[in-house]
Amino acid sequence: MFTQSYMYELPFGNGKRWLQDGPGRGILGDWQVQGIFSALKGEPFTITASGSTLNSPGNSQRANVVGTPNIIGDIAGPGGTGLFFSTDAFAIPAQNTLDNGGRNIVTGPGLVNLDFSVFRRFPLPREGMDLTLRVESFNFFNTPHFNNLQGNINNSNFGRVTSTQEDQRGFQFGLTLRF
Repeated sequence: MFTQSYMYELPFGNGKRWLQDGPGRGILGDWQVQGIFSALKGEPFTITASGSTLNSPGNSQRANVVGTPNIIGDIAGPGGTGLFFSTDAFAIPAQNTLDNGGRNIVTGPGLVNLDFSVFRRFPLPREGMDLTLRVESFNFFNTPHFNNLQGNINNSNFGRVTSTQEDQRGFQFGLTLRF
């Protein structure tokens, strides 16, 4: 996981490098930008199989590993297979046998996100009071954040991402009076 937060006060306005007075100061002065950038590796998950091959009701089974599960990364792309990893690296265990697969041996899709905000402080004539206007965006670039994929070898969607997290781009506005 990598997370970076930042805050930058634009160099315009009273006491700043540029546009210290005049209409430019009134328009561009006293603005700040802030953000949080996050990049996460995908979550590990286990490749499972139907427990019916165990002939032991109530128990679960993992898939057999018969090759190297290479990450393809195709998430329902145009003309692609939609497979996130090579599914032929796994097989259903034979009847009445235990699997040879381990836990959490495949890593799902990662996540990249930017939350961004811009705000401006307006000093009020009364001493010690100011007004702050904020505009904030969550998932600024509207990047899809995929859930882990279907990890059951008996499922027709095995190896495919079938859902996303509910975090589309959103904006909010705020006004704060400090005294």
